[in-house]
Amino acid sequence: MNTELQASNAFELVRQLTLEYSIRTRSEALRFRTALAGKSFVLHGNETGASAIVTDTIKKTDFEMARYSKLLETLSSRINAAGLHVAEADLAAVLLRSLSDTVRTFVCIILEVNHIMHSCHSLALGTTATCICLK
Repeated sequence: MNTELQASNAFELVRQLTLEYSIRTRSEALRFRTALAGKSFVLHGNETGASAIVTDTIKKTDFEMARYSKLLETLSSRINAAGLHVAEADLAAVLLRSLSDTVRTFVCIILEVNHIMHSCHSLALGTTATCICLK
């Protein structure tokens, strides 16, 4: 009996926490989206090494976008979620804002503007050494 009571209390706790920390309105979701689109994820020397700064910046950006997507999943199904997801162009803008000036120039010259996020992922995974030389 005691085990059943504890299980039901744990479920209630999770339910209450979910209600408390989920997005409740469309305007609240838009505020989170706008804040995320305006952020810059500049890493400092103690957060990464010189050889991995581009890769770590991309990872940090991806992590924050995944957190927002997870938060967006808590939005009620009654609320229209159209336009609340972060667009590829917004992702590219956040990433470009987060990179150093030299790397940003390299990315803008070399990579296709329409596919910056995909190209940066490929670049970071395959040719990080090129960006290290530019830093």
